[in-house]
This record gives sequence, structure tokens and C-alpha cells, in this order.
Amino acid sequence: MHNEIHPFDGYKKLKKKHSIRFLFYLEEYVDLLKGKEKERLLTLGRLSLKNVYRFLRSRDKGKIVYGIHLIGIFHPEEQYKFLMINSNDMNMTLTAIREMHAVDDIHIKEQLIRILFKLPNISYIYISNLLVEMGSDIVPFLRQIIENRFTAPNEQMIAIETVRRLRNMDCLDLSEIILNRAQDPGVLSCWLRYLEDQKDSQQLDLIHPFIEHPNPQVRTAAIRVYLTLSDKLTAEDIVKIFNDSNIMVPINAAEIIEKSSTFPYLSTGSIEELKWKDIYKEILI
Repeated sequence: MHNEIHPFDGYKKLKKKHSIRFLFYLEEYVDLLKGKEKERLLTLGRLSLKNVYRFLRSRDKGKIVYGIHLIGIFHPEEQYKFLMINSNDMNMTLTAIREMHAVDDIHIKEQLIRILFKLPNISYIYISNLLVEMGSDIVPFLRQIIENRFTAPNEQMIAIETVRRLRNMDCLDLSEIILNRAQDPGVLSCWLRYLEDQKDSQQLDLIHPFIEHPNPQVRTAAIRVYLTLSDKLTAEDIVKIFNDSNIMVPINAAEIIEKSSTFPYLSTGSIEELKWKDIYKEILI
């Protein structure tokens, strides 16, 4: 870390160059430092990665994991090409992606995302959690997926959820395309949740038709974003919401309406006629 010692001079003084133990020793300090001091240690580590490169092509899973972990710490991006990821080994693939999410090369990140999309039976929320850690520089790539991959709704859902959790507004202009072209209820629901978080009231006209969508998941998401963005709540809205055939609609609506300071007037008789009157009454108490 010392300012007067060049990392290469420090490397030449090592008794056991390319020692895995030495690299793990460096790791303890890399996490504690910032700026130039951290960069000196990373440089020193990169000079000592010869054995790690061999590990990446080993048949021993343990060595591969060591290699992946250390490559993920010291970021020699040019060496990722030596990593042979077996997409049939889900645990190894997920381990590799978790360790490598912080790479600086956007092309490597895009490759990792494509690998994730091919993994079967993995929750889109779980994959989105991994993608969020990659940072906002993947948003342009995710935008392409949202805009064009209508034949792969699961990929669209992952991309939308990731953009939502990154709190990124760069995809708001895609609303008309998504809401007019998407047929999958999951995609529509994800997009409506994204709009709810962004709180863009200009989207209200696009959202309103989905309040009566045949799918309850979409209806619930649409009503949530409508109530969040709309500055008025009418008696007709209350009647429609609390007479819905699916109980999740009034439950979600109640969560948002309860935070509102104004309620439309509904007579006692009208309230008693509501299908989910007990839920509505809870708000009024």
C-alpha cells in the first residue's frame, strides 16, 4: 500500500509468487481499502494470478471455484475467456455469476446475463437480484430485452424487475409498446409495478384500461398504480374495487387507500352491498 513502493517491485520481493494463500491474504485488505491504496493491492494481486488461470480450466470443481472467486476479486477481465462454464452444472454456473457480477467489462456482463436466461426453473426474482448487483451500466442491454423479447416473457420479466429495483427511469418511454404488445400477464404485472415505483402520472391514460383486465394479477397491479398516481378516488372506483371477484384486488387497494387523506362519500347502504365490505370497513376505522 506504501506510496513509494511500486506494485511490481513488491511482487519481485515475494518469496512464493502466485501463492493462493497470499492472494487470500490480500483479499482481507482489498475489502477494507479504497482509492489508490486499494488499486495498488489489486495490481499486486493481478501479478500473482498465474496459478489461478490454471484453476479456471481444471477438472477439479474446488479449484474452479477458487479461480472464479479470485478472478472476481482482482478483475483481470481479459482472463474471463479462459473460464469454461458448463451450463448443465447449475450450481457452478450460479457460483460463477455471483462471483463475477462486479466485472467492469459490459460485454462480459451481457454474456453472464445470457447464461442466466438459459437456466431452467429459477425464479425471475432470484435472477434479478444477481443482475441488480451488476449495476446500472446493464440497463441499455436490459432495455433491448424489454423492447424486443416478447417471445421470451420470462426474460422480459427479469429485465423489467431489475430496472425497477435499480430505480432507473430510462425505460419509462417504453410503456406504450409494452402495454399494447405484451400478452403475458407476468410481463404486464411487472411493468405496472415498475410504473407504480416511478410515480409518473403521465402514464395514467395507458394504465386505466388494465383495471378491468381479465387476469387478477394484472388487475391488482393496475389498480395499485392507478391509486398511487391518481389524485382523485371516486365512489365508482370504490364500488368496482371492492366488488372484484378476486380478494387480492381489494386487499392491495386497501393498503394504498388507507394512506390517502381523502375518501369519496359512500352511504352506509352502499357499503353494506360491497362484496368485500369488511375490508373496506377496516380502512374507515
